[in-house]
Amino acid sequence: DFLNNVQSSVSQWIQQISKVTSLAENTPFTDAVEEVAFWKQLDVELLQIQEQLKEPGVELTIAVLRETKRFVATLALENNTGLEQAQNISTDVNHFLKPIDLSSLQAATDFAGIVNALNSIFENLPKIRASRYYSLDRCIQLVGSLSQILSNSVHRNISDMNIMGMDYKTYETKVRYPVVDVFVTFEDL
Repeated sequence: DFLNNVQSSVSQWIQQISKVTSLAENTPFTDAVEEVAFWKQLDVELLQIQEQLKEPGVELTIAVLRETKRFVATLALENNTGLEQAQNISTDVNHFLKPIDLSSLQAATDFAGIVNALNSIFENLPKIRASRYYSLDRCIQLVGSLSQILSNSVHRNISDMNIMGMDYKTYETKVRYPVVDVFVTFEDL
């Protein structure tokens, strides 16, 4: 009975680990900020799972199951969780996404800051060629989401100005030309 309970507990561990590892391949995203945050958090979670599997209690449980020739549970824990594959995917995607700093684009308080953030973000996009797991379709969705963030940032910066009270020359120098620069930069990149 004791060994059956231990083996049942290991089977539950496998199911719980598999829930986390399957997220790497099955998670849809609504926007770029959510996606970047997801991959960073998934990497942390996978590292925590690896650390937990190295704890003395887990090692003792595995040793007990091996000693009593309950190899199915031990092999399943080592091979059927998808942990290694999820770790590879997470590492690969994070290598591509970590340098993309969307918060600087969201937090830009002027149009020059928006242009600098765009340059920084698009400078890292060619790294997709080195990624095995981040598809071109996902990158297109990322850029589409990025355009929404850009739109929100430009709108926020314009709404902070009193453009109706500006004379035309001031409007041109403070709003029109900087906004055109932002969109030309975005289009060029």
